[in-house]
Amino acid sequence: MINLKEYSRVPFLEKGRSKKGWDCWGLAYVLYKEALNINLPLYLEDYTSTGQKDVIGTLITDQLAVMWEEVKAPNEFDIVNIRLRGRPMHIGVYLGKNRFIHALENSGTVIERVDSIMWQNRIEGFFKYVG
Repeated sequence: MINLKEYSRVPFLEKGRSKKGWDCWGLAYVLYKEALNINLPLYLEDYTSTGQKDVIGTLITDQLAVMWEEVKAPNEFDIVNIRLRGRPMHIGVYLGKNRFIHALENSGTVIERVDSIMWQNRIEGFFKYVG
């Protein structure tokens, strides 16, 4: 069982891949490893900084097309693909009950609702890992 308080206290860290700090993919990487025993790709060499929004958006889109299947109704641990600045370039992990967890540069790790005013129109889709 995942202790969400433990995860929600982790600060944002560009290219972070541990509970000392993570970016949005780092959070998914650690959650999948610890909760599901699934090793997702690290992507540490694929971008220089989180400021490379186009590169990150392409990585996310390419990744979701290869190892994931889009689902209409998400389940726990499905990836939430989120549009920022007009294109998909951010992800979170679905927790159930319309909640998801994600890491933001200025906010750290937060749990929010997919149906909130902030996020409902930015959700591009939900994706189940199929390896």
